[in-house]
Amino acid sequence: MSTVNFNMRVEKELKDETSQIFENYGMTTAQAVRMFLVNVAKTKKVPLSFDYQADDLVLGAETLQAIEQGRLDYQAGKLDKLAPDEAIQALQELTRG
Repeated sequence: MSTVNFNMRVEKELKDETSQIFENYGMTTAQAVRMFLVNVAKTKKVPLSFDYQADDLVLGAETLQAIEQGRLDYQAGKLDKLAPDEAIQALQELTRG
């Protein structure tokens, strides 16, 4: 199998910090990067988690309207008079129209 050189630039602080972690595992940075690439090639997945904040969630106009109507109905005392199935049906009718 032929090999190629793979060069990349990273901040010195990042390399220094991660090099120490890799050393604790008994490997070099190059070995760790190679292990990462081999894992991606074998699994066809990137073994990382990309989380996002719930604050980034954007609600659609219909959903916002249904939430507001639910608040108004609650404040007017209408919701405590409905059975759960009736409340769901009322919400569905509201979001349809």
